[in-house]
Amino acid sequence: MRIGLPKGRFEALSRRLMANLGVSGDDSSPLRFRAAGCDVLLLKARDIPPLVASGRLTAGVAPSELTRETGAGCRAVATVSGYSARVSLLVPAGAGLDLAGGTVDRLCVATEFPRIAEEYLRPLVDDLTILHVYGSAEAFAPSLADAVVDCVETGSTAQAHQLDEVRVLHDCSLEVIVGARWSEGTADLSALLRACAAMSDEAAPSPDDRCSEQEHGSAPSATIGLHSQPPYLRAACLPLLRDGTPTEFEGLGVVAPVEPRVAVPPYLVMWDRTTRLRVPQGVGVGGVTTAFEAWLQAGHLRTQAPDLFALLCLMSVWDDLVRETGLMTGRVYFASETAVARLHVHAGLDEPSAEHLDRLLLEAQSLELIYRFPVAFKFRGTYGGEHQCRLNGWGRRLVQRALVDPVSAATAAEWSRALRTHLDDHRDVYQSHIDYVGSQGLAFAPVDSWERSGALPVPLLL
Repeated sequence: MRIGLPKGRFEALSRRLMANLGVSGDDSSPLRFRAAGCDVLLLKARDIPPLVASGRLTAGVAPSELTRETGAGCRAVATVSGYSARVSLLVPAGAGLDLAGGTVDRLCVATEFPRIAEEYLRPLVDDLTILHVYGSAEAFAPSLADAVVDCVETGSTAQAHQLDEVRVLHDCSLEVIVGARWSEGTADLSALLRACAAMSDEAAPSPDDRCSEQEHGSAPSATIGLHSQPPYLRAACLPLLRDGTPTEFEGLGVVAPVEPRVAVPPYLVMWDRTTRLRVPQGVGVGGVTTAFEAWLQAGHLRTQAPDLFALLCLMSVWDDLVRETGLMTGRVYFASETAVARLHVHAGLDEPSAEHLDRLLLEAQSLELIYRFPVAFKFRGTYGGEHQCRLNGWGRRLVQRALVDPVSAATAAEWSRALRTHLDDHRDVYQSHIDYVGSQGLAFAPVDSWERSGALPVPLLL
């Protein structure tokens, strides 16, 4: 059996782990050691995930960002204490980059993590260029790139280069990883897992910081950041963040907020990149991702958060129908909160109250599933309290996953038929408005566009 441990900046942690394993040196190499029944090798962290995936290593310890970045087919079976970092989007101070507002048409990003950057940013940026660099990415902004995606630990390096951290793309942890075909019958990792657990005990400042079996009626737990998950999977946490109640996920176990904040609006908790979830001990970020994907595809969004399911499905259906009927080749915006409420009615649903709809839109926005911002000045010649909004790429991905469930798909199909009938009956009035608003191109619009949109059954903007 061969185990790979990371050297370089992780070597001190690896040496502590080796001490817990009781390894002895190999005279032929300062990077190869022997433990009971196995070889332990100190390797570059980036090499470990592909070596585990190929079977050349039985198991390894690697930072989760490199496992995700290399795309290796590995799964985490435990976490190792002592490493805390995140892969974040960094922009020059004062740049005003606003992904949540949907204002980014073009972006050039320098990064050592092109896969993570691509996965997160592609749905949010129309024209994305990624420069794959090999260190010192922070030096590329602003002269060679608009932004940087880099690993942040203390934030001091970003601060020294006058970079602001605007989004967390991946919450990092140090994980014990195995290949996709590993099982307890193929190799006994009990010694390695005990050594990892011993490090957790060393790192824990007090028993009060741990979730004990006596206190919670379950096995000891670990924590992960909510923002370690892509936006469309964070929606799986909406029910538990709304009321602070722990939720059981099949194949994973019970997930709960580390600090239930029932007095705080859920959208603020979801927007907070420091929000953390308590998960079963030994479960890595990848294991949580798999469980959340399964939750979504099993139809639980429809049953546990039916209002969010309806909102996002209706937006997706409307987008598709506007293009299918030839009204608009691109995507249209809903002109106000009233427009979204009317969409529900024309799909055959009850109209949500203004208070409920505003809360729901804030939750969808905080999950980064929609673009939502004050109605653009060009449409009305001033600013008001209304917001225009539309589904973004993450929202469309969520709907795609949610409709894997047959009942959810049938429900969305029923709404689609109702909205298709509505568009067929009012095609001329929608087409006239779209032609009028677009008469000056997408950069400009008649100043009365927003006012005129109010005459539509579902007010729209381009």
